[in-house]
Amino acid sequence: MLIVAVIGLLANLFSVLLLRRDAGESLNIKSSYLHLLSDTLSSVSVIIGALLIRYFEIYWVDPVITLLISVYIFFEAVHVVIKTVDILMQSAPAIDYQRLESDLKTIPGVKDVHHIHVWQYSETKIVFDAHIDFEDQLLSEVEKIYPQIAKILKEGYGITHVTIQAEAKMDDRKKLIFLNKDESC
Repeated sequence: MLIVAVIGLLANLFSVLLLRRDAGESLNIKSSYLHLLSDTLSSVSVIIGALLIRYFEIYWVDPVITLLISVYIFFEAVHVVIKTVDILMQSAPAIDYQRLESDLKTIPGVKDVHHIHVWQYSETKIVFDAHIDFEDQLLSEVEKIYPQIAKILKEGYGITHVTIQAEAKMDDRKKLIFLNKDESC
């Protein structure tokens, strides 16, 4: 038991060290890392258990160590599952939308930001779309503002894909107007 556990420990420890650096970048790598980490901890517990059983006849140590490792891995796995569900459901990431709106309004030419939609499409891709009221100007001038918007969203919020509906002088048209067929415009 001890010899097999030492061989398993060396193999798993080598793999864990290889994956450790990139475990924060990808859920797939993190899942593999956690699996190998649990195998490594299991090998350590088998080695400790084997030594304690052999030399001190403490037989209860094996299930206790196994339980502790299981609890640790469970809590790490819950985080992976929650993040995976968030991505699958294309949930909105935790962003301070009031600050985001304020940051965008600091750009010269941007008057208002509304109908903001943000969702996480994958581990590395956050999508943003919004209606932005610009000062009344040529479209070619508005196009020059888009890179500034994209830069603020990328650097401040990790947003990687931006879609903007440009508007001008839309203040009075934001309300829903309903006319009966008998009324004239």
